[in-house]
Amino acid sequence: MKTSNIAAALDFTAPQHEAWIKKEMGVLGMRLKYELEGKSVLDLEPIATQKKSIATTGSFPKQIAEFDLLRERVATFAAQSAEKLRKQKSCCHTIIVMLVVDKHSIQTSKYYFNCAVTLPYGSNSTLTIANAAIALLKKLHAGNEHLKFKKAGVIVTELIDENKKQFDLFEEENPKHLQLMKVIDGLNAKIGDKKIKLASQNLSLTWNMKQNHLSPRYTTSFKDILEIKCQ
Repeated sequence: MKTSNIAAALDFTAPQHEAWIKKEMGVLGMRLKYELEGKSVLDLEPIATQKKSIATTGSFPKQIAEFDLLRERVATFAAQSAEKLRKQKSCCHTIIVMLVVDKHSIQTSKYYFNCAVTLPYGSNSTLTIANAAIALLKKLHAGNEHLKFKKAGVIVTELIDENKKQFDLFEEENPKHLQLMKVIDGLNAKIGDKKIKLASQNLSLTWNMKQNHLSPRYTTSFKDILEIKCQ
């Protein structure tokens, strides 16, 4: 830089030195020049915004048709969605429940079922959202008792900030739900493993992910150790 008469930052931004900067310092040198000239060359990260919808879905270890088992899964997905809403301080107006049939094992004219309801007020209460989701499940399951489903899910959408929640003149959520949800979230955060659940959820039931295509554990499981036949 001294041999090119660049002794200060102001000299570095001089137009006559641009060719030398490109040749000797490349892209990084040009970025430095632009920054010294007050031109931003790196985009700022956008401010994180709330999600427009929240989906909680999962595949079953085996296909199920029993309403009670489906209800347990849907109630759990609804509870998880409500918890996610409270974490981002949002409420939802619309709840969607979906059921999916395995098209490779069952021949039917329809493989995807969904039903939605719009609440008269915004809510992030586990009780409200789970009750609405179970009511939707009853509608979906009626007439489809013969089908076995491989996947279910609960989607909450039309989200609003919980501090901007508008009240309905004729119908409103039980005001006790707000304090109850704070107590439940506090206890689960303290105790862990989500010990406080709805009665429609099974405390002793643990659903594992479907792992039909899991890679063998050659180094951590005796049954997966490689066998080599020597002749």
